[in-house]
Amino acid sequence: MGPAKLPQLVVLRLNSEIHKAVRAREVEERFTTAGIQPLLNTPREFLTMLETETARWGKVVKAAGIKPE
Repeated sequence: MGPAKLPQLVVLRLNSEIHKAVRAREVEERFTTAGIQPLLNTPREFLTMLETETARWGKVVKAAGIKPE
């Protein structure tokens, strides 16, 4: 995530660099030790996941009558 209207080239570069960092041997080893399985995706896939999860959990919150504090 980043600021609104972040240029697409910057988004793609950040995504690429994050993928490289997560795939680095030392980082992979630390994740494995901690039981973490990172999910690497494209910016579009991430946006789709956020939209899907927001809609899903929004329905749950509304149905449960949960109010912000």
